Amino acid sequence: MDICTRETLIDNDYVKELPVQLDFNKLKDVVDKAYGSSKNHQYMVTDYPYLHRIQKAIPILGWRWNIYKFPPNKGLGVHVDARRRACINIPISGFDTSVTKFYREQNNMATVYDPVKVLYNIQDSLEEVFSFTLRRPTLFRNTVPHSAYAGNEERVIISWGLRDDLGFFEAKQIIADLADVVIAAD
Repeated sequence: MDICTRETLIDNDYVKELPVQLDFNKLKDVVDKAYGSSKNHQYMVTDYPYLHRIQKAIPILGWRWNIYKFPPNKGLGVHVDARRRACINIPISGFDTSVTKFYREQNNMATVYDPVKVLYNIQDSLEEVFSFTLRRPTLFRNTVPHSAYAGNEERVIISWGLRDDLGFFEAKQIIADLADVVIAAD
């Protein structure tokens, strides 16, 4: 994955693509090693030295990260995350035809809490305002209704929560000067 120029990176009220270059083979190894070793979908950064190096280079990252695998043509319907305001998603595989959509917020949306997935499913019909294909590490705003679906192949991502004190806009301010960071494996 090449480093993009700042002019080509998407940066809006929903996502901010990051000018970082990671070792995706090493990340695939981490995912393969970790997947299934947790009772839920959360893992600790300190258990994986490469992730700890990434955390040190990107100061907004928290201590927990998740693996999300969606089978082909499956995903998550419209929802908002329950315990995190923003995250950084990193594509691992199957992202070329996957899509994340963001929707216009409404007052008093009907929601149903899902304690297993730790999110609020939105019951209302909402207007789509932005559609995005994850192709590089990207800061996501989780407090806005959004959905995510795999395309015609399994979609695997790392979804890394931020420090608890940060939301999307605060994180954007902190990393505004992040410039072409390369985090190679050992």
